[in-house]
Amino acid sequence: LDMTATDNITSCTNRNMALWWLSENAGAVSILNDTRRGFLLVQGYVLTLLFLELDGANWVDRTGWLNLTRGPLGYCEEWTGVTCSSVTGRISRIELEGNNLKGILPPEIGSMTGLRELRLTPNGLFGPLPTEIGNMSNLRVLRIVGNKFNGTIPTEIGKLEVLDSFLASRNLFTGTIPTEVANLSRLRDFVVPRNDLSGPIPTAMGNLSSLQRLDLFQNNFTGTIPSEFGQLRFLEIIDLRENFHLTGGLPPVFGDLPRITVLDVSDTGFVGGEGGIPPNYCNNWDFLDVFILNCTTINATGCDCCTCSGSAVADFVPPNARWN
Repeated sequence: LDMTATDNITSCTNRNMALWWLSENAGAVSILNDTRRGFLLVQGYVLTLLFLELDGANWVDRTGWLNLTRGPLGYCEEWTGVTCSSVTGRISRIELEGNNLKGILPPEIGSMTGLRELRLTPNGLFGPLPTEIGNMSNLRVLRIVGNKFNGTIPTEIGKLEVLDSFLASRNLFTGTIPTEVANLSRLRDFVVPRNDLSGPIPTAMGNLSSLQRLDLFQNNFTGTIPSEFGQLRFLEIIDLRENFHLTGGLPPVFGDLPRITVLDVSDTGFVGGEGGIPPNYCNNWDFLDVFILNCTTINATGCDCCTCSGSAVADFVPPNARWN
């Protein structure tokens, strides 16, 4: 950041205002070495810009924001929702959930390379999720549920190699799931219900070796379930409800998942072929608690471990049930 540029500021944009605020407070970090001073200034600039761009004056809780009375790490100690590493001083967590944030998430958020958790659920954020999010190489939790983000899920999300949870339900995302998601070998939760995502479910998602929860409820996915899903040995929860254009028979691959506890395929386009429910469902599921499907479209007769109750629910009793 060139702090001398503030001498020529004439337009009152939020970015210029953030630079001006930094120039006024740059003395607070002047006692530090050049390396620390650099990242502290970057962090301060990005936080200040977030406040200005996302209507900080009307946040539910804005305690301490824009205050550096406690010195160069004041935002670590005073600014609500901001947590820093006690060792490096780098911001590790931003948690502003339910805080009435409104606006477009600025691309400068990608400069927060030390950030481990970004929690912005729920607020009034809209526009695209910045592609610069892919620069946040230490990000483990991205929680943006209950906003109005639109456009596609950026392919750059595949750069977040240590990402553990992507929680993005109740937004306005469109397009397909990017195949780059398959790079996220540590991902445990991929939760995107109530969006407008479409197209086939990528076969490459079968490479998500750590995946435990897959929630695609109420989208517009099409086609069949990739056979590669049989590789997801840690998968526990699958929710495919209200994807009316998923087709084919009930996928036998689901019967190969030894840890599955919840499977909901109701209100999909799955239809029962001969035999209806694949026999490996009964043979392999020892931990299943909930199994929901449309009994009117999938034939449950001949299934030794399940019975249809009404028209919408199949009661499943695994032969070696283990109840917790």
